[in-house]
Amino acid sequence: MEQQMAWASIDQVLENMDILFVQFEDAKVKYAENAHMVNSIHMGWWVLSKYYEETDKNPVYATALLLHPEKRRRYLDRHWAPEWRQTAIAAAQRQWAKYKDRPISSERTARPSCEAREVASYERIRQSMSVLDEPGDEDEFDKFINAPPRHMLTANPLEWWCREEQRAEYPRLHQMALDILSVPAMSDDPERVFSCTRRTLSWDRARLSADRTEKLQCLSNWVRNDLIRKLYVAVDDEVMDIGSANGDGDKHSILY
Repeated sequence: MEQQMAWASIDQVLENMDILFVQFEDAKVKYAENAHMVNSIHMGWWVLSKYYEETDKNPVYATALLLHPEKRRRYLDRHWAPEWRQTAIAAAQRQWAKYKDRPISSERTARPSCEAREVASYERIRQSMSVLDEPGDEDEFDKFINAPPRHMLTANPLEWWCREEQRAEYPRLHQMALDILSVPAMSDDPERVFSCTRRTLSWDRARLSADRTEKLQCLSNWVRNDLIRKLYVAVDDEVMDIGSANGDGDKHSILY
């Protein structure tokens, strides 16, 4: 009940399980003289352990924990056994390998026009002797998880990674963080969206493709949860012939 809140993210899964394990251990000591309670505690511990082992099959859970700005590697060092830490970090690094060589968007890498001009030989040599870090010199994943945890001023880690300063400092890791931390912590909401599809695919819309239906459902859910802005775009009648029968004006607004 204490974990109930307005939002839930996948980075909370392992942390909440760790908290439950500590509560089970405390309960064993507290109710050591009550055989019935001890038996129930052991049964609960066994069920929780079974689900904890299931998280090892998917590296997303440990990776999400490492990408939490208030947790990082220090959380694993303090609360996990050494063999667990090594396995989790190795799995997260395999995920990172899919992103580490991705090109950075052109607007981030493009140099100012003033740098495009030819530099003097003295300046060129001076720049070649620079000891400043160049983009790509340091592994973004190792840099982030080994840095001290920082208190985030946002509601959740996903919002923290959406900020422009994170995009600038970790251009590739930022992409992985958005992909992983946007994964729903539970399947109930995606299943609810899927169930709503029956209202979209009415008898007169039966020829909608699966790809188009998926996009419609996602957009509908995002608008309903205020995750995307509503934009009104002026459309010229010459491009899109609408409203002529109603005698409307030359331009119309379409909601996006």
